[in-house]
Amino acid sequence: MDPIAFPVLAGALLNEAIRFLFNRANAVLDRRAGRMPVEEPEQIAGQPHPLLVHAEALADDDRIERVAQARDVLEQYLADPDRAREGDEDLRQVLAALKRDLEAIYGQEFVFAEQRPGPTVDVSQNVDSIADTVTGVKATRVGGQAKVHVDQKSTRVESGGSMTGADLGSIG
Repeated sequence: MDPIAFPVLAGALLNEAIRFLFNRANAVLDRRAGRMPVEEPEQIAGQPHPLLVHAEALADDDRIERVAQARDVLEQYLADPDRAREGDEDLRQVLAALKRDLEAIYGQEFVFAEQRPGPTVDVSQNVDSIADTVTGVKATRVGGQAKVHVDQKSTRVESGGSMTGADLGSIG
């Protein structure tokens, strides 16, 4: 799997992602081994709904083997949290593959901080005549995942008038 499929996380966020996926892998393996009832929901702090394993997904031996191998790799990172580095492509590949397998087993997507959609700004302006300056959005900085959409219409821009959709200081 392409490691780009897992977001670049650093520091505490990376270690939280490792711990979250490691714990989900353990829960799956416990259910597969019969140490926990398959139908027992997992209540996770910060999650609005409990997680439920799809019982039929536990029958996929290849997937369960991949989950076990990834769990073993992540256990080494949990034992030495300083080992987890932002640019570790091998770790990102393990996390991406495990995330994909766990999403299939749980039947839902797991979203990490860097994947959350950013704020959205929608501006719609309808002006008959512009004699001065009309600006849809003026910002000194627009962050990484932010989306800005400006829809402007004018029937006439007079001498000295201007219409600007977005005046942005910096992006990213």
